[in-house]
Amino acid sequence: MIVTCARLRGVGGGETGDALAAVFGHLVLSLPAPYPAGVAHWVGDEGAPPVQATLIPHRTDAIPPGPKREEQRRDTMDVAGKVVLVTGASEGIGEATARLCAARGAKVALAARSIDKLNDLAAELDGALAVQADMTAPDSIAAMVATVVDHYGRVDVLINNAGRALRAAVADVKIPDFQSIIELNVYGPLLAMQAVIPHLRAQGGGAIINVSSNVSKMAIPTIGAYAATKYALNGLTLTARGELAADGIVVTAVHPGQTATNFGRNATVDPTMSSAPPPSGGSNAAPDTADDVAQRILDAITTGPAEQYMSAEMDRRFSMHSA
Repeated sequence: MIVTCARLRGVGGGETGDALAAVFGHLVLSLPAPYPAGVAHWVGDEGAPPVQATLIPHRTDAIPPGPKREEQRRDTMDVAGKVVLVTGASEGIGEATARLCAARGAKVALAARSIDKLNDLAAELDGALAVQADMTAPDSIAAMVATVVDHYGRVDVLINNAGRALRAAVADVKIPDFQSIIELNVYGPLLAMQAVIPHLRAQGGGAIINVSSNVSKMAIPTIGAYAATKYALNGLTLTARGELAADGIVVTAVHPGQTATNFGRNATVDPTMSSAPPPSGGSNAAPDTADDVAQRILDAITTGPAEQYMSAEMDRRFSMHSA
């Protein structure tokens, strides 16, 4: 293990070095001049056992670069004939995604709390199934997946789209409001993933799409709490991607930007924000349509990138798949 140290205590590396030495027993220390190259016995705090350290000149190329994230992409996944479960399907991005997948031949399971809207939509889509579900309730999420599998005999794609925004300054955000969107935006997708993963494993693979947001790559005033839920979802998504790769399950985060839906109007807004304009994220561009985002979600299902953005420019700026 190579540790860069700006200064040694004795021939050690201070508290950080002491702690690392206790774990690893031997360290390679990259040191600035005038420390010579060679091998020394590092003595940490008084009474600590000596630890052997290899001293090397301080050079930026002495520390190996971190491994690049392996980009696990599939050649293609045609949704025709596949069972696609879409949460938050009663309107906006979820509805548009369900319509697009159905148009491409998928069997679409529509999940949301608004069962009347789902029934109307299901009546328009060949082979669709409406499932009332509360994405903040673990039992409801488990029942949703069980209903889909009982009806179709399988599930191939999970699209975790349900979510809600919260507008409040960090100084003013109410913890109950924050807890509420954590339950919907983080726990809900996690529980849905946990419910479908055994079925995907048994079938030899599948896809999980978690709808995040490009605000998870930014720091925009008044939406920090909402963005934090998407930071968390990104972490779960990219970690699960590595964990499930051997099972043939491809997990992707999709990052919409400003979108012309009711999402903003449905947000929880702290009273201190009532007269403040909605945050724009510094963009004056026209918002995307729900259909635009649906197409990117379908692209993500088809090709399986780690992260799917709305434009190549956003991908170059923010994507972690090459970091």
